[in-house]
Amino acid sequence: MKKPGRSVPTRVRLIVAILSVALIGFTLAGSIAFAMQRDRIVHSIDERLNDQVSALSGAHDPQTVEVLVTPPPPPGTRPEAVTFDTVNDALYDAVARLAPGSNAAAFAILDGVPTYRASDVPSLGLAEDHSIVETIVSEVLAANAPVLGTARTTQGDARYIAIPVQAAGSPEVGIYVHVINLSAELAPLNASITIYGFTVGACLIVMAVVTWFILARLLPPAPAAATGVAFAAPTAPEATAAPVVPPAPTVPTPPAFDAPPPFAPPSSQPHLRTAPTPGAPPSTSDLFDQVEGSLKAQRQLLDDVRHELKTPITIVRGYLEMMNVSDPFDVQAAREIGISELDRMTRLVEDIDTLATVEGDEYTMGSVDIGRLTERVGDLISVIPGHTWQVTRVADGIIRGNSDRVLQAWLALCDNAAKYTPAGSVIEIGSARTQDSMMLWVRDHGPGIPPAARHRIFRRFDRGAGKREVGGSGLGLAIVDVIARAHGGSCSVSETPGGGATFTIHVPLRLGGGTTLPAPVRAGDVVQQREEQE
Repeated sequence: MKKPGRSVPTRVRLIVAILSVALIGFTLAGSIAFAMQRDRIVHSIDERLNDQVSALSGAHDPQTVEVLVTPPPPPGTRPEAVTFDTVNDALYDAVARLAPGSNAAAFAILDGVPTYRASDVPSLGLAEDHSIVETIVSEVLAANAPVLGTARTTQGDARYIAIPVQAAGSPEVGIYVHVINLSAELAPLNASITIYGFTVGACLIVMAVVTWFILARLLPPAPAAATGVAFAAPTAPEATAAPVVPPAPTVPTPPAFDAPPPFAPPSSQPHLRTAPTPGAPPSTSDLFDQVEGSLKAQRQLLDDVRHELKTPITIVRGYLEMMNVSDPFDVQAAREIGISELDRMTRLVEDIDTLATVEGDEYTMGSVDIGRLTERVGDLISVIPGHTWQVTRVADGIIRGNSDRVLQAWLALCDNAAKYTPAGSVIEIGSARTQDSMMLWVRDHGPGIPPAARHRIFRRFDRGAGKREVGGSGLGLAIVDVIARAHGGSCSVSETPGGGATFTIHVPLRLGGGTTLPAPVRAGDVVQQREEQE
């Protein structure tokens, strides 16, 4: 038997989803803030480098001076710009006069060779790197104007400005280079990002712990694995190591009418759900799977309803299109066909409403006397014409359940037997008690149900042997199956000795030693299990 794979718990998946969304939000916020701050720092560095152009030429815009003493001193005079006869003198003066500032350096290049630099300020590795020097010289000669650039050195990234220096009539090519250590300027920002990363990690850990305990209160624990009903006991020691396989259905000796029907469940019999612990909330062990199953059931219901409604609509439309309005008999026939199909659509809608009701009902449980229930069903079905009804056995016992729903399921089986068996045939009902369950059966002597079709007759809108001429929506047995499962039981079908079908509702007396019955099973779960068993 194929073992189902272990699914990730709902709580873990919810925590992963919440933390993933939070991590994406933190990452986006941090990335945007880092990019904006980095651009601001780089822009500030470029402004400092551009100021070196005016500082080198000595052309500064005069500033407004406020006099703070009385009487004011005589106004000073602005110094004239200094001129040099050679490029070498200009480069020497620039390196000696202009202080680089923090995280900055300056050096001069004369005819492609680094010539001067301040003795107490390092050049950040640019002057010692010949490839960088050659790149600076080629860029300046090509642009013949100050050039901004970025270079990667052994001491980190550096942002520089290279200013050409020329003298009239001199063939020398001079370049003044002012460098700012970009890595040092960005170091505080990088440290802030590192601290931000550790803070985000700590926040995610706190969120995970808090969310874990919150979901532990919101989501009840997953129920234990379903045990099912064993139909055969192991007879050898090795039987404990292998799953119990139900025996193949056999046709027993025809029993008397007062004997219970043969208990031969088909191989497609679904497992029963284990009753939860008394006082525990309803089982919601896997929220995502329930939502997915519900959506799947809704989609299938819409497809089935569309298919079932398409046939009567097509029939009515066809009769109306071909109807001769001048022929009263033709009009009467079309009218009767239309009313008949509309009645069938009405029954379909009513059965869908019934199925939705039994699926969503809270199932108020109480004590159900099976003996009295059997006698009541016998009284109700005795007025159904066309068949001879017999109550062959009445069990003595009490189960916990909803008497109205159990009665509804049993009557639905009786109605199904009356539809599919020849008129005048005998239909028996009865109840019997086994060691751990109560059986309520309806046994007919009609055409029966082929073994190949028994696994699908409990599906919605499905009929055995494809008998579409029989009235009904195909939801009766699906409703019975849902009600049986809601009581922790099941509904099975077997062959009646001598021909026919025997439908049996199995309602366990106790589930897992507890007194609380499980919540109703959804139709989506029924359909999904049936499809998997095919």
